[in-house]
Amino acid sequence: MKKRPRGRRPAAPSCLYQCEQCGTEEQIPADVLVFFDVVDPGDPEAPATFRCQRCPGIMYPAWWFRAQRATP
Repeated sequence: MKKRPRGRRPAAPSCLYQCEQCGTEEQIPADVLVFFDVVDPGDPEAPATFRCQRCPGIMYPAWWFRAQRATP
């Protein structure tokens, strides 16, 4: 039986982001997200956001929309 290596899980290769206004979806590479965490730590509880290239909306991770809808 193999032992699991301890430590952090490997990061996903990318994260699906979705625009709050037009619904456009885009895969953001994990290394870009790590770079933004280093350059601008901002609010540690909020995910990195990006401006949509198709409209003036803001792009959030797809899981963020599900979490926000679940909050009473």
